[in-house]
Amino acid sequence: MLADRAHLTASEKAITEKAVRAKMDAATGLSRELQALRDAAGNEKASDAQLGAALKKYDAALAAYRQRVKAIDAQVSKSVSLRARVALTAVGVIDNGLGFGRRFGAAGGRGAGGTRPGGFGGFGAPNAGGPGANR
Repeated sequence: MLADRAHLTASEKAITEKAVRAKMDAATGLSRELQALRDAAGNEKASDAQLGAALKKYDAALAAYRQRVKAIDAQVSKSVSLRARVALTAVGVIDNGLGFGRRFGAAGGRGAGGTRPGGFGGFGAPNAGGPGANR
């Protein structure tokens, strides 16, 4: 489990679990907006104005999602030890540039700890995933 490998204290584990839940909630909201965009893209009768509005709405949701993730990461980063911060970044709990929940080597399937991207080896629901997770 991540908490054991990262040597997180009980406090750091609680902070991390809260952050993961918040990120999963944010990803779920963004997924809904992405589905609305996909619906618009698949609507052959949608006008350019409707498509533009759908894209604008998704872009706004994406910007809000990124801002939320950045705020969550900042809060976690200032609340845990440097060792925990490094470990949490390495596995993607803190954004590592590969996307929420993605781990090195996990893009094609199961990652460390037997979970798919989005399941955090001890945090969050196993086989959960955010936008772009393999399912």
